[in-house]
Amino acid sequence: MKEVDNICIPDSYRISKKDFDSVLDEIEEEKPSAVFKYRSRKSLKLEWATHNGLYNLGLWRSRTKDVDLEYPQSWYHKIIYWILGNLFWLFIK
Repeated sequence: MKEVDNICIPDSYRISKKDFDSVLDEIEEEKPSAVFKYRSRKSLKLEWATHNGLYNLGLWRSRTKDVDLEYPQSWYHKIIYWILGNLFWLFIK
């Protein structure tokens, strides 16, 4: 049976992409989880970028103000976050 885990970063829209790595490092040090064990750092950052980009556009703000980094992910979430995350990465601060 696969491990199921979730890391919530409240008000993640307030954190700029230049600080994603340091925040993830801090969380990983405090709370080791399956999220860090089985997901790449890039996938985590692209999911976060997607949330920040959608929040900045005013879309689904109640759901995109926080980011929940989960393991496992559904196949369609992987695709959506990869596409949108790479796009938003160009525009978010």
